[in-house]
Amino acid sequence: MNRREEKAAATRRRFLDATFDSLVELGYHGTSTVVVCERAGLARGTMLHHFPNKQALVLASLEDVLLRRAREFGAVLLEVNSNNLGELVRHFWGAVRGPTFMAWLELAMASRTDPVLDTEFRNVMKRFDDVVTSIAESSLPRDVTDGEDLHLFVSVAFSTLNGLALD
Repeated sequence: MNRREEKAAATRRRFLDATFDSLVELGYHGTSTVVVCERAGLARGTMLHHFPNKQALVLASLEDVLLRRAREFGAVLLEVNSNNLGELVRHFWGAVRGPTFMAWLELAMASRTDPVLDTEFRNVMKRFDDVVTSIAESSLPRDVTDGEDLHLFVSVAFSTLNGLALD
């Protein structure tokens, strides 16, 4: 990556981080391009160069939230004894109640009434399931991951934790 590409990536990262923080603190409807620019400390013209509108910014943020959730999942698997199911669930429970879950929830709720966001949200969730299943397959003991139901197990586990967090 050359210097120009590095600078562009760093600028995009600042916008994505500011969007994430805004989603967590202000919610989807409180997140505007003006708020994101202020939080990022960058000009609106700079944002428009990278993201032509709020929808483009939100769609990129959706992918960013997917990656954050997947990293959190992977970190839990590395940190916790995966043979101790109770400990594993407690750590996942802590992660699902954190800021990344809140950002994901804001985007999930917004996707309910936004057809473009809904389509991309479904695509991102499919990729999330695939990434998380792959992480589980490479991190959990072989006796847990052998069999064709790992993808189903991961989907049910996340759906259950998400539902409990809402409750």
